[in-house]
Amino acid sequence: MLMDIPSTSLPKPEPPYVKGSQFTVHLHRPPPPTPIIRNNCINTTTDIEERRGIDSIDKALERCNRHPPLPGNLEKPCYVRLELIGPVVQVGDGRNAQVVIV
Repeated sequence: MLMDIPSTSLPKPEPPYVKGSQFTVHLHRPPPPTPIIRNNCINTTTDIEERRGIDSIDKALERCNRHPPLPGNLEKPCYVRLELIGPVVQVGDGRNAQVVIV
């Protein structure tokens, strides 16, 4: 069973990754990986149907709140304040998750 490609037609805010923007990042040590099946993810029929029902930002946020990220280890807090001074960071659409490395 293949995972549906997330919709790219939903309205969304402009990416905050523009020259001059500032943000704080903190160290996060994730837990061990979750079990992997077919195509590197757990992909149940319920998951597929739930994703197909996302047709608005509100529904997308609701799904994120129902499935928060796994907790990690924050024993030794480490925070860094960053400002983008170079070219705009390019991120893509149509993905389930995006990780930006700075």
